[in-house]
Amino acid sequence: MQKKILILLTNENKECIETITKLINKNIKGAEVVAFENKKQLLQYDNLEDSDLIISDISVSEHKEELRVYYDQLIKVASPEKIPMLLVVSDDQFDESLVNYFAKCAIYDFIRKPYNYPIFVNRVKVLLNIPRTKKYLEDAKRKVEVNLWNALNYSNLLILVLDKEGKIKLCNYRLSKFLGVDREDELVGKSWYDFLNESDQSIFIYIQDKMKSKTEGFEEVAYDILTPDGNIAVKWFVSIINGDLNWTFCVGMPIYSGITVEDNLDALRSYFRDIIVKDRTTINAMKEVTKKFSEQIQMRNKIIEDDDKQPYNGLAKDVDFTT
Repeated sequence: MQKKILILLTNENKECIETITKLINKNIKGAEVVAFENKKQLLQYDNLEDSDLIISDISVSEHKEELRVYYDQLIKVASPEKIPMLLVVSDDQFDESLVNYFAKCAIYDFIRKPYNYPIFVNRVKVLLNIPRTKKYLEDAKRKVEVNLWNALNYSNLLILVLDKEGKIKLCNYRLSKFLGVDREDELVGKSWYDFLNESDQSIFIYIQDKMKSKTEGFEEVAYDILTPDGNIAVKWFVSIINGDLNWTFCVGMPIYSGITVEDNLDALRSYFRDIIVKDRTTINAMKEVTKKFSEQIQMRNKIIEDDDKQPYNGLAKDVDFTT
């Protein structure tokens, strides 16, 4: 995993910073060092909150008010994200009040000049290896969500999210194959009405309208959907998952030959109830995938648009963005 290290040492010469950069790259696998020339440049860095370590020098003989403003701004970013800070003390005298001042960073260390390079790099290693609680939990949560969606994506269940107009915001791979489409993102933006008989559209509209005024619980409904293999009846469990946008979350189970196993429906009913009432991880996972699909579609449309303007630019329209 790449480690992004931001470094600002205004009291060091260019050769010193280059040496530190080379040693970090050599001794820390995947390290990326970004050097800055002044405080303003560092604070305006676009990806400051995504850094894994900030190295900056500190001089108690500098103008204290200016120094405090700089570090207040830096701490404002570093503290919530639990970004470690290595502070290089440039003065002979160390101000003990700095310890309490930087304690709000949660993860920090001081190193005083003169220092040798091996010790410097070792301090960097130590700080990078300290668990960053917030980021660790968020990464773990994201990993759970990704794994959960992958399980749902290729399960035997039909997963569908619709906006208030009945357009598809998200569906799983199983449903896309069910409808004769190779990739699930190809269905995003299409109207769900296109896959319903005219007689079943009224059922769908009724459920959509009913769910708009229902903030809790879910509805059960069965109707046919149009597939390349003909009409297939599906038992659906339906709930609102985004009250502001009135998105409808649907989980379906095909009913072949008019027969389904009631035990399976009971298990699915219980599972669906747990999703919408107890555990929001599945909902969050679907929201993340919906966002990803939206970004991929925008990117693909942009390529197609550019290709239409310059038809001989060599770009292919059928680029797979799902991986």
